[in-house]
Amino acid sequence: MPRNPKKWIEEIRKAYADARDSIPFCRLVDPTFGESELFHLAASIAVKFRGLRSDEKTLEQATEAALITYVANIAEQKETLTDPRLAFALCYLASHYGLELVGTATIEDVMALAVQHRELIAPSGEEPGLQFGMKRKLSAGRCSVRHIETGFEQTLNLVLSLNTNARSGSATSSPLTTIPARPIMPPLARNI
Repeated sequence: MPRNPKKWIEEIRKAYADARDSIPFCRLVDPTFGESELFHLAASIAVKFRGLRSDEKTLEQATEAALITYVANIAEQKETLTDPRLAFALCYLASHYGLELVGTATIEDVMALAVQHRELIAPSGEEPGLQFGMKRKLSAGRCSVRHIETGFEQTLNLVLSLNTNARSGSATSSPLTTIPARPIMPPLARNI
């Protein structure tokens, strides 16, 4: 596991390239799938890169932490998170948090560096999927294509749940209580 922010950025670059190479395959499930949706694959790729079993519980724990963290930060960090590289980086790191592999300080340090040097994750405007061409096997594994659909569904359900609770004045949200072992990462303390 990376020990400093620079090493994390190197790993995120590889993970992001892995996700980008999946775009042509993801378009078989959703023809509109593009780089801005790559954050949905971050959890599956994090599980893969850590060498963990991609069973339902592990994938759900990582995916839920990633998507809830994304939703919790999008209002405050909208300008930052509209960059697909940074949205992916945040979700990739939050997946590790959900799996109890990193703390919030690590995520904030790595995200601060990622924002300053986003080009280290991937050059802007580079055409996805061309680095290795179609010869490369779907590297994120079958869980990525499966998780595209469940990731979109989880995000939609989460947003609807948060909006409903906000309107009703409810202080709790059911998606936030589905991981009993560890609380979901709160919004970032620092403005990235």
